[in-house]
Amino acid sequence: MQKGYSSLRLVGTITIGISVGLFLVIFYLTQTVLKYGEELHKQCPLPPEICPIKRGSFPPESITGFVFSSSLIGIGLYLLFAKPPQITAKDLTKFKRTAKTLQGDERKIYELVVEAGGSIFQGDLISKTGFSKVKISRILDKLEVKGLIERRRRGMVNLIVLKE
Repeated sequence: MQKGYSSLRLVGTITIGISVGLFLVIFYLTQTVLKYGEELHKQCPLPPEICPIKRGSFPPESITGFVFSSSLIGIGLYLLFAKPPQITAKDLTKFKRTAKTLQGDERKIYELVVEAGGSIFQGDLISKTGFSKVKISRILDKLEVKGLIERRRRGMVNLIVLKE
């Protein structure tokens, strides 16, 4: 498995944990509001259907919170089970041929992206090469101008993907 995608899985797991916690807090607070509504209505002379204190169903705020929490769970599940892009043998041959046309550091960076399966996080390139952030960024700029790679923003990080 590619290192960058294990990071996405970790983020997905954390997102699911936070959203389940949020779901439980909203559920608890909704139950408390409904319980207090029942208590307050005991002293209300109005019938339940017109009493402003007595709510027969969940408050709309709670429904909004449940929808938001469920959406976060969906995003977390997507991140957890996202599959990294796969390079076919034909594409791999083409990418290796392209790498041979490059020189020095450009070649090294391009080969790392190929070895990673066609995509790698920019931070992983920094840690694997020992190059500075600025040097990696400049090399990626050159490769991007040549049409060999593409940078895709993923939150606070860049995912480097081979262009076909």
